[in-house]
Amino acid sequence: MNFKKILYLLFKVRIHFICKNKIKRIYKILNIKKTLDKSIINEHIRKWSILKKIVSPKWLEIYSHVSNKIDINYIPEDIYYTVVENTLNNSMFSLSYSDKNYYDKLDKNNLYQFYYLHVNKFLTI
Repeated sequence: MNFKKILYLLFKVRIHFICKNKIKRIYKILNIKKTLDKSIINEHIRKWSILKKIVSPKWLEIYSHVSNKIDINYIPEDIYYTVVENTLNNSMFSLSYSDKNYYDKLDKNNLYQFYYLHVNKFLTI
């Protein structure tokens, strides 16, 4: 197993525990009683189990409780952070876009005009 896979696995485990604790707190605060039909919960689990082996129906219960709408398309938060967000936002590019001082080098059309740049505590023109 290479280093990237180990880091990704640790990231997924960390997100899982953070989301698990978060859902416990929200469940306790909202005082949710399980009122969803088993068929809806099973359909929700079947839909999202493609992306994750174990899907908790608690997110569906929370979303349905807060919005007063029962919809199986609510994405469980742990799946969102581990699968959806990583697919939409390539983390390999995040470092290159984090330093806004390099935007003028990335943008060949010069859409952004820079008058002053603040680099390492110095103003440059």
